[in-house]
Amino acid sequence: MNPKHTNIKVHQFNPALDIPATCAGCPDTPCVNACPITINQETGEKALYVKEGTQAIAVHEDKCVACGLCAKACETERVGVIRRNPETGKPEGLCTYCDGDPSCVKNCPYGALSYVTVDTGYEFFGKSPEEIAKILSNRFYGV
Repeated sequence: MNPKHTNIKVHQFNPALDIPATCAGCPDTPCVNACPITINQETGEKALYVKEGTQAIAVHEDKCVACGLCAKACETERVGVIRRNPETGKPEGLCTYCDGDPSCVKNCPYGALSYVTVDTGYEFFGKSPEEIAKILSNRFYGV
């Protein structure tokens, strides 16, 4: 499976470090909190919302006003996996987790991917690919 066809963005650093970044479905949902759309009283959802079941961050395309605040919040408070579509301005890069059965994990030829519940205590949670690369470069290469 080619990462270019998924919502995984691979950041490449020198020396030889590839750092994948994908939506972690942060428990405190800074992207959803930043959405300026008023909560729908029937569904309890804004334009950006947490999908019941998988807990994936999803977007109601018809309610989204393409303001970019979700992408800005993701970049400022987390790792910046949400980006604005260059044509519509609406968020992209959100992972649906393929409804709990991620194709990227099933099809990774190297077994390098896994589907886990986010652990905010994990050493690399909330760190940018650049910060992770710096830590790993020092750990692996002393650079």
